[in-house]
Amino acid sequence: MTDAAHRPPVDPPSGVEGVDPPTPDFRALVRDPAPPGAFPPGRPLGDPDLAAEISTALSAVRELSPLPTETPAPERRRTFEGAGEALLAAEEALHTRLEDPAGLDGATGRASTAALRRLTTARRRLEQTLLGEQRRAFTAVQSALGRLREIDTVAAMIRAVPPEVVRCGFDRALLSRVEESVWLPEAWHDTGDPEGGAGILDVGRTERRRIDHLLLESEMVRRRTALVVRDAESDPRTHISLRAATDTRSYVAAPIMPEGRVIGFLHADCYRTRREVDELDRDVLWMIAEGVGYALERTVLLERLESLRVRVKGLTSEISGVVDEIADAEVEVDVSARTRATVVSTPARPRIAASGDPRLVALLTRRELEIMEHMAHGESNQEIARRLIISEGTVKTHVKHILRKLGAGNRAEAVSRFLLSERT
Repeated sequence: MTDAAHRPPVDPPSGVEGVDPPTPDFRALVRDPAPPGAFPPGRPLGDPDLAAEISTALSAVRELSPLPTETPAPERRRTFEGAGEALLAAEEALHTRLEDPAGLDGATGRASTAALRRLTTARRRLEQTLLGEQRRAFTAVQSALGRLREIDTVAAMIRAVPPEVVRCGFDRALLSRVEESVWLPEAWHDTGDPEGGAGILDVGRTERRRIDHLLLESEMVRRRTALVVRDAESDPRTHISLRAATDTRSYVAAPIMPEGRVIGFLHADCYRTRREVDELDRDVLWMIAEGVGYALERTVLLERLESLRVRVKGLTSEISGVVDEIADAEVEVDVSARTRATVVSTPARPRIAASGDPRLVALLTRRELEIMEHMAHGESNQEIARRLIISEGTVKTHVKHILRKLGAGNRAEAVSRFLLSERT
């Protein structure tokens, strides 16, 4: 786990490439900005009954034994982390008291045992509630990735990812790409301003940051893992311009890395609910980023396959035309050869189409004129097919076309009309 809060702040060196120069205040880009200062740490309980049960259990212990001074303050006890710490501290204090039976009468012992049962019950309910939060978050991730898998273009995928991230328990999300070690924001979504974001993207694209050791996100590239930034305002290794434009106080980030190569980032925070992000948020975003990597890889492959399909279809059409031309040329050569061979043994037959009525000649195709010539010499469909090296069925089709075009009822009438037109 990478936790930026555990790293002492350092002053960024001046004049070093990759460090942002002083930038103007971009707070105006955020609609309804939060009050200054860090957000309260911890994930709110969200269940008044659970909070009341925890408070009652702690009060019961407090009546029997003073709680340690390091017990979380009341406002922090309204979070999962703070409540867990308070219950654990109270349980340890009560165990210590029970281990020393001196001075304990029967009533006090029974009260201590009852208080311990309350603590145990409250702690188990707290754990079950947190597990329920985790299950809901992971179910939301599964549903979001299912919707993303239905997208068939990369452009649509990029637009859809930030809103899906927000559906998984966040308020705002940013998708960025990494190109030649440069961080380039691509899509942004904010529950408090769904139509906004263009200005924030412009800031990120204008104030480009190279991903080097001076940037927190370099740890994602180096370690191939997600990170939690708890205090973005005081950490000099954040993207200063984007942090100012988004007014983020804490965020989680995860790399998008299909095939093990980092091609982008996902960032998310809980700005609208005024909550500091935690490890569960990190794990949820990490799951989303992994799924987005696979979905992008699949979508890119589908786009490439579709492009290849179109190209192959075009090539197939061209090849089909070339094959037809070659086939016709081979037929012509073969027919000419047969004609030359025939000249040796039989007198040449006149080509009746050469002097026919131009109007009727224009009605027939070259192949139909050839077949008409053979019909005029009394050849059967089988003989014509053998001479032209085509199927008998093809000859029959051409004969039907000839009869229809010449308005003839049979082969003899068609030949008669054509020959009469030649004489006239």
